[in-house]
Amino acid sequence: GGQVFASVLCGMLSYLPESYSWRLMLAFGAVPAFAQMAGFMSLPLSPTWLVVQGRTADAERVLYKIRGGTVPPSHGDHENDDEKKEEPVFHNTTKHDPVQQELEEIIEEHETAKKGADTSLWEMWCNPTLRRSMILGCCLWAASQLAGINTIMYYGASIVRRTGLEGDRSFDIWVTVPLNMMQLFGIFVCYTIIDKQGRRPTLLFSMTCVWIGLFSIGVGFWMDSGAFTVFAMCFYLFSFGVGLSTMPYTLNAEIYPTEYRGKCVAQSTAIFWFSNF
Repeated sequence: GGQVFASVLCGMLSYLPESYSWRLMLAFGAVPAFAQMAGFMSLPLSPTWLVVQGRTADAERVLYKIRGGTVPPSHGDHENDDEKKEEPVFHNTTKHDPVQQELEEIIEEHETAKKGADTSLWEMWCNPTLRRSMILGCCLWAASQLAGINTIMYYGASIVRRTGLEGDRSFDIWVTVPLNMMQLFGIFVCYTIIDKQGRRPTLLFSMTCVWIGLFSIGVGFWMDSGAFTVFAMCFYLFSFGVGLSTMPYTLNAEIYPTEYRGKCVAQSTAIFWFSNF
């Protein structure tokens, strides 16, 4: 969505005098950054981080704040009581309170995660079951980046020009709008089918269509057909959005044991950026 909006905005700015239109394009990039920074000023501390720091009562108050609830009077105000801050604050009167249940889940997950805190990467790779999950997670990220997405996204306008389609100086910007929109549409499709069809079928469907799209792009250049090549690029981006764009995020958050998830996700993320380069 952000790429589509940025492409449309830059397309409109491209009609302004060239002496300062590109400056405005760069300057507008600071607007969402400042908006995000302003939002961070009022953002409460993470309940998970507070639990890790032993500030369970503070985590509870934050959860009630962000979930729109009210802290029961029996919980009291422990802001100046360090001992009470570190104690779990479960009460029979709130046994079925969603906030209390969520707090219990956070504490339980933190206790589980501590079991793998001292485990090294070498020890993790020596674990056959965990090694299989790590290979899958790292390969998913590598496949998503090595499938050519960055070439299409970064040089899409140049590729279109090589097909013979040309226009004024605004053409290079506007041509990226439909390309970005196709990937966005694919992500919407993924959102609607990922839970119904399952992770594996969705991913396999996406990878198959991505292969067909890349092959079609090559055929388009071989045929010297600009229209067919652009259509193949749109099909490729749509197919990428259906699975390869989103599935690495989803699966890497699901396939690792809780006690090793942090290190495993960090490792697969490193593979992602290495493959991106």
